[in-house]
Amino acid sequence: MAYQMNQFKLKDQLGEVMNPGANVIQAVINPSLASGTYYQAGQVVSFGASVNDTPTVVAAAAGKGLGVIVFNERTNQYSANMVCGIALDGSIITMQAAAAIARGAVVGYGSTFTDGTAVGISTMASGIGIGIALDIAASATDIVRVLIKSGVAYNAAL
Repeated sequence: MAYQMNQFKLKDQLGEVMNPGANVIQAVINPSLASGTYYQAGQVVSFGASVNDTPTVVAAAAGKGLGVIVFNERTNQYSANMVCGIALDGSIITMQAAAAIARGAVVGYGSTFTDGTAVGISTMASGIGIGIALDIAASATDIVRVLIKSGVAYNAAL
């Protein structure tokens, strides 16, 4: 029997891209981000002005998320001027639940992360979400796959 390297995975990481050929671009973290503040893998973000023709990542306000910072083996925290990958529409990415979530639910997000604690996604009751849950979350802190579909309305569940 042939063995493959990394054949067995321990667990999903926040911001891990789950589909081959995902729509991921490189971007620069907002240069004016305050010292000691950072963005984290799995965080929903938006874009600001470009720096040297590279999009700048800024925190996403409610209903304005355009992508999610992807997992990187070297770091999961990004401070000002660091380069990170951003998963855009059509990508399937792992995110942390803030509460129980049903499969097919349109999910929203918290706009900030603090002290390394993820602000999780939750089922939308109204407004605009970041995507559609592909897994069931039984409780808060469960990691679920989300199909990124920025601007999806809460009543557009599968």
